[in-house]
Amino acid sequence: MTASLLHPIQTSASALIGGLRDASFDGKASGDANLHGPLFCDLDSQQGTVDLSFNSGHDEIASLNAKVSGSPRWVVLRLELGHAQLAKGDVLGVSLRGSSKTGATLQPHLRMVRGEMRDTRFKDAIRLTPETTTHVAMHTILGGDRAYGEPGHAALVFGMPKADFHIQIDDLQFFVVGAAHGLRTDLPSLVSFAV
Repeated sequence: MTASLLHPIQTSASALIGGLRDASFDGKASGDANLHGPLFCDLDSQQGTVDLSFNSGHDEIASLNAKVSGSPRWVVLRLELGHAQLAKGDVLGVSLRGSSKTGATLQPHLRMVRGEMRDTRFKDAIRLTPETTTHVAMHTILGGDRAYGEPGHAALVFGMPKADFHIQIDDLQFFVVGAAHGLRTDLPSLVSFAV
């Protein structure tokens, strides 16, 4: 795709992810924390305890190790994307190359903040195994989706396991295929025409 065909939020995401690939960082967190640049974790510390250690070397996104006790309501990895406006019929996509020593399911969402926080859950989840592989999750924005509508601040959010995990994320891409290109991830239904 040429730059003129890219959705503005995809251009922004590519630059932010490129900055993460070029960085080296490490640390620990047991609550909401900034891992590096646009990368954050949101950890529920009221109904559970999450002790997260993280690191990243050049040309990777992050290695995440967590010890989880209790029943945290959320364990989230969040990549801030910036200002965006998305249309009905736009297709969101995430490509993630990674692995998990014990297996892990990551549930992608697109979070839009317009005074209040609203998440649009991707239909597809990403299921990591001990073998390093590339996974793709996509979602077509429908009229009732919370990502659709007025401009807002966008973030790519991954719901992480609520149990001990070791996850390696080697690479990450976020893309948007505009509605005008005609790509759909589902067959049309009455919901897809809702306003």
